Amino acid sequence: MGTMPGVMLYFDLRPCLDHLTREEQGMLFQAILDYGETGCPPELPGALAIAWAFIQPRLDRDRARYEAKVAQSTQAIRSRWQQLREQRAGLSEGKTAAAADRDVYGRIPTTTTAAAATAPSTHP
Repeated sequence: MGTMPGVMLYFDLRPCLDHLTREEQGMLFQAILDYGETGCPPELPGALAIAWAFIQPRLDRDRARYEAKVAQSTQAIRSRWQQLREQRAGLSEGKTAAAADRDVYGRIPTTTTAAAATAPSTHP
């Protein structure tokens, strides 16, 4: 799958950070970044290990959501390219562009013209 560009830090993490020293906050921040890049959980002492127990599941959920979105986007791209290949194959078999469009997008009526489709109605 794709490489995540980063990790999300949520505001509800702030109360937890308020109980840590600046040094501990820095260590925790580095652990979050390292885990986001490598996926290897850090070994943290004391209070940091407790904080980590609440942070890691959220990072894991965010990663799973990201990977699902990448997979969905990849499938949509493949589907669009497959439709385009099928449409081009239809054209190469001697079909007109309109016929190939109807094959790919079955709901396009054959009697509609661009002018008729976009002309405003004169009926009340």
